[in-house]
Amino acid sequence: PIVERPELAVLSSEMRDLLTVLSKKFIVAIVSGRSREDVEKLVGLDGIFYAGSHGFDIKGPGFSKTQEEAEDIIPVINKITQELKQELGKIPGLLLEEKRFSIAVHYRLVDEGKYLSKIERVVTHKVQDNPQLRLMHGKKVFELLPKIDWNKGKAIRWIMQALEIDWGEYSVIYIGDDVTDEDAFRTIRTRGTAILVSEVPKISCADFFLKSPQEVAQFFKILLDKC
Repeated sequence: PIVERPELAVLSSEMRDLLTVLSKKFIVAIVSGRSREDVEKLVGLDGIFYAGSHGFDIKGPGFSKTQEEAEDIIPVINKITQELKQELGKIPGLLLEEKRFSIAVHYRLVDEGKYLSKIERVVTHKVQDNPQLRLMHGKKVFELLPKIDWNKGKAIRWIMQALEIDWGEYSVIYIGDDVTDEDAFRTIRTRGTAILVSEVPKISCADFFLKSPQEVAQFFKILLDKC
């Protein structure tokens, strides 16, 4: 879920119960921009796949994968994190979310008219000065992460291959609410069903839209009833 502060995210007991039942019938994977450890702690279920840091860190029953190239860039990310703390740390409302494979600069609580141009200028310069990194835009967040051809869509592909699942024999459903989920939508849409969660219509590669987590829960209930 998208919240004002990353640490405020919670998974409702209803959604956890639904995921528990779903995991008994289907292969379930949680793919997130959060660190894998944070996602595991937030969801708290065994027997499912967790792909954190936009897919750079994957763990599931009997499987695990991290991008070795990304591991090599961790020292650069740590250095940039300290620099950002010094250069942007005093901006009111700014939040720096430190992850294993990236650093996220959240400005949801910042006076954008007063500080956004500075924030964008600083993070852009960091990427320009460090060619191992790329800049990704999310919902009210700039994220600096390894410049490697890997994303949520490729993470889904890897999980499918690890499990030796034939795309033609299974129906794949991917649900997401962030712009970073578009890579997964592009991967899924010709082989399954991509669903965007958004209160308002948006241009997306998704096949269908749901308006809220409550509608996602209702969708899961219908899915369980039908299967």
